[in-house]
Amino acid sequence: MDSVGQTQSGYTVDAGDLLHLLTDGHGSTRFVLDGTTPAQAYLYDAYGNHLTGGTVGGATLGDAENAFTRLLYSGEWTHTDGTQYLRARYYDPASGRFNRLDPFAGNQYDPQSLHKYLYTHANPIMGTDPSGLFTVIEVLGVGNGFQSFEKLKGIDKKGS
Repeated sequence: MDSVGQTQSGYTVDAGDLLHLLTDGHGSTRFVLDGTTPAQAYLYDAYGNHLTGGTVGGATLGDAENAFTRLLYSGEWTHTDGTQYLRARYYDPASGRFNRLDPFAGNQYDPQSLHKYLYTHANPIMGTDPSGLFTVIEVLGVGNGFQSFEKLKGIDKKGS
């Protein structure tokens, strides 16, 4: 166990050592560096399942149980069993679903929002769901899509 109660195996980190997390564009931790040396690497499938076995860049591929950090897939706190608590409910990468109903009733014009357990509208490559209630791409996409639509149609909000 380290100073914050995390189990470590196969690599020793002295108390007080500074570890650096390298993330990808999705926010997922890909490498843990001890100084400039890769200590552990992480690979995930689209839904956040850990791909283990072998090495990447000289670092052993880690899994959720033996990770040096709990901030793993999409930069969210990951339990040793692989599930993530996303503030409103738990997400299970093995099934690609949440463990509780979505409290949002849904939008009849967005059929995927009617699915009560679906993670990121079944599009985990383009979206994340940090709250367990809505996808980030959904929020960003609606605003940008509407602005693009206005420009395409030549609509000017000022009326000129």
